[in-house]
This record gives sequence, structure tokens and C-alpha cells, in this order.
Amino acid sequence: MHPRSLSILVAVSSLLAGCTTLDRASVCEHFEHDRQSLRYETLYRYSESDSRTAAANFRARPERDAVIVRWYTMRVNAPTIRPCEHLYLFKEIYLQRGPLADATLEETREFYTAAGQRIATKKENVTAQLKNTGYYTASVPLPIPESAPPGAYRVVTRLALKTGAREVTLSTATAEFRVR
Repeated sequence: MHPRSLSILVAVSSLLAGCTTLDRASVCEHFEHDRQSLRYETLYRYSESDSRTAAANFRARPERDAVIVRWYTMRVNAPTIRPCEHLYLFKEIYLQRGPLADATLEETREFYTAAGQRIATKKENVTAQLKNTGYYTASVPLPIPESAPPGAYRVVTRLALKTGAREVTLSTATAEFRVR
């Protein structure tokens, strides 16, 4: 290769690498701006038609149980994501419940590395959102910070019934993703 061609190739490569760096910085700046305006709480939506379908496919709640979770799943919108992006959790739940005097439905979200180290936990009271027997869905954005190291991660969500000091796990859902 001619020395002049090699110089041009190196210059173009450097320029492209610089543009990539500038674009990534711009993406992260925009991401940080969006983080301030997004809501990161779980907001369940009730589906009447899916509730009727689910009710036809599951047994009735035993009278002795205040709440029964018959279906609880979670998936992510992308198996691989980059830092400075939002991963979305899509959750579905079908629960049967009676009156919950002095009881709380609490959802706990925990994040783990591939090695099993817990790196974050978030608890939310979802009692008012899951107030009736039925089928519910939610989409929850999760910010992947610029400092997130590449690797595999797992998110575990648990729905629990809390009465006083007593807590009973009703159901658990898990999803995995990679940060590159």
C-alpha cells in the first residue's frame, strides 16, 4: 500500500472513531435528560377482555386464601442493550383476590450480575393497582447507566402479600439480558 493511501486510511479511521465517540456522548447526554422526566414505577393496567379469558381457564380462588396469583410473567424488550439506553420490562399477571383488610401487595424488583451478586433492589406497593380479581399488564422502563459494565444480568420480580410483620411470596418472575 502506498504511504499516502495508508495516511488517508488512518485519518479516515480516526475521524470515524471520533464521530462514534461524539455520537455516544450525545446519546448519553440525551439519555440523562430523559431519565429526569420518565417515571420508573410499575403502572399496572387492567384488561377486562383478558380477565374474562383468564377466568375461564383457571380454577376459582379458595375462600381460605385472600390472594392467589395464577399467572405472573416478565420479559424484556431486547436481549442485549447498551449503556445509556432504557430496557423495558413487560409484566403480565392474573390474580384472584378477596378483601384485603390491613394487607398490602408489594412487588420487589432485584437485579443480579451473572455471578449472582445483587446490585439493586426496588420495592413498590401495588395494592391499589391490583384491587380486583383480573388480568393486568405493565411496561416498566429501566435505565442502563453509562457506567454499567458489559455482561449478563438477571432481574427477578416477586409479588408478596404483607400482613403486619408477616410476608408471603405469591409468585416470582425472572428475565435475563446482556449489556454490551
